[in-house]
Amino acid sequence: MARAFAPILARNGGGAIVNVLSILSLATLPMMGTYSAAKAAGLALTRSLGAELAAQRTLVVASMPTVTNTAMGGWAGEIPKVAPRDVAADTLDAVEAGEMEVFPGKLSREAAAAFAADPKAFQARLASVLPRTA
Repeated sequence: MARAFAPILARNGGGAIVNVLSILSLATLPMMGTYSAAKAAGLALTRSLGAELAAQRTLVVASMPTVTNTAMGGWAGEIPKVAPRDVAADTLDAVEAGEMEVFPGKLSREAAAAFAADPKAFQARLASVLPRTA
């Protein structure tokens, strides 16, 4: 998608590309290694594209919510989830502010702060509250 749209954005004076990833771009969980690896790769690609496209005034943003209250997030059971409207609103605010990474929703910001403070404790806590998937 970026390959297709980056030239169009450049011709129009720049713009923004948003990749919706996950807080699991940073952390891993038991039975979710493949998902976390894919999201981590998405974060690496987003950061790389951001550096590559900055000269053409195209911002590339990584949006990393926690579990979002959607059908896809249903696997997480009854744990608190971020509202999709908060993911969208906070991500758009990040684009407007020129931020390259955003943790949308209060829950996502708290999770990111906990991860930054103590990654091992954060991962252990996540593993203890999320259901294991096979």
